[in-house]
Amino acid sequence: MDTVLDFRNFDQRFRSGLFFSIIEGLLHGKDLKILFDQDPDTLKIQFDKAKIPNSNWTSKQLSNDLWEVFITKKSIPQHPNCCGICGNE
Repeated sequence: MDTVLDFRNFDQRFRSGLFFSIIEGLLHGKDLKILFDQDPDTLKIQFDKAKIPNSNWTSKQLSNDLWEVFITKKSIPQHPNCCGICGNE
């Protein structure tokens, strides 16, 4: 695991924006674990709708008030001068 973030330390009002900023900025070939103190199903629905290229979500409930979400971005060959935001598609 490259990075672990504990979203229990962030104000609920800002979690969605923070989550998507971090996911979009995650480098290809890297992964991320985020801890939540509430069910992340709403974020999962938004994540699926966003269709962030080459990214994958898996989650696991650890206890009544703790969930782990794993985000991975596949490694992809970069085209010259590509910023990667399009997922190289």
